[in-house]
Amino acid sequence: MDVETAATTDELQDTLSYADLFQIAKEEMMIPSQLLEHVAGRICQHIYQAHSCAQAVDITIEKENAPVGTGAQGLAGITLHTER
Repeated sequence: MDVETAATTDELQDTLSYADLFQIAKEEMMIPSQLLEHVAGRICQHIYQAHSCAQAVDITIEKENAPVGTGAQGLAGITLHTER
C-alpha cells in the first residue's frame, strides 16, 4: 500500500496494522494444508478481502524439520508475491 500518509501522520489508521496481518496469518495457518504455497495464497487473498488498500503482498513461509530426503530433515520454504 502507499505508506506516504502514514510516514507523515504517524497514525495507525493510515496504514495496515501488523496485529491485523498477524491475525490473518494465524487464522489461515490453523487450516490444515498440504502445501505451503496453498497457505500463502490463502493468506494473500484474505489480506486483499480484509484490506482494500492492500495493493500487493509479499509473503515468506518456512517449515522447520521438513522431510527433504531420505532420513534428512531441514528448513523448507516458499516466497510468494501477488498483486491486485
